[in-house]
Amino acid sequence: MLEVLFKPGVERRTRTPLLFVHGAWHGAWCWDRGFLDFFAQRGWDSYALSLRNHGGSEDRGSLRWIRHHTFVADIASVANDFEAPPVMIGHSMGGYLVQKYMEKNELTGAVLMGSVPVSGTLGASRRFARRHPLRFLKLLATMSLWPVVATPALAREYLLAADTPDAAVIEIHEMLQDESYLTYLDMMGLALPKPGRTEAPVMVCAGSDDALFTVREAEKTAAAYGVAAQIFEGLPHDIMLDPNWDTAARSIARWLEDVT
Repeated sequence: MLEVLFKPGVERRTRTPLLFVHGAWHGAWCWDRGFLDFFAQRGWDSYALSLRNHGGSEDRGSLRWIRHHTFVADIASVANDFEAPPVMIGHSMGGYLVQKYMEKNELTGAVLMGSVPVSGTLGASRRFARRHPLRFLKLLATMSLWPVVATPALAREYLLAADTPDAAVIEIHEMLQDESYLTYLDMMGLALPKPGRTEAPVMVCAGSDDALFTVREAEKTAAAYGVAAQIFEGLPHDIMLDPNWDTAARSIARWLEDVT
């Protein structure tokens, strides 16, 4: 069974639901600290799933060997129950999975937030290897993505703002988990997104202080979908966990008003 969090839209404004897809190391919990309530209060039925072997979803086999298409199937199993094609909001790896979902499935729209870029994770991997060479070697040797976020200090460095209070960093770090190594290889280059295969409207947004993916990568991803990237000044990779998350949420809501 997959964990699915649901917040019904207040004075429901549209049949189009929102489905939030978390990124690597996270689960549905990351959307339940502001985003789900924010969009439900504005009339959208808002759902967030935990992919298999994440959050409160059941484990099915070894996380290490799960390919991206299996996670995409998890997303489809939730989306297929909706009465109308959803808008999907995907963060980081979730943005990558939403891009892969769009290649073969209908969507009302997609928001790629701090997403794996169309060029994949090779650039991010190189930057991490230069900064933390021993940790990168451990990542390869153990076939585990945990070395990237293994300590609260690393979680702060790559996911959160530099001034995040220590207690908040520790609390969030305790919620993180390992990630699929095979999906990492897919994102590295085995199965890059194919933007030309979707006609759904796409919003690409990112934080200016994202330490995993660069603003330039976000801009190239946006260009591949024929749009301009929206960059939120001062926000880190984990936009939805930042105290100023509502800056991004308001911008996404304005975009959704035109799409739904």
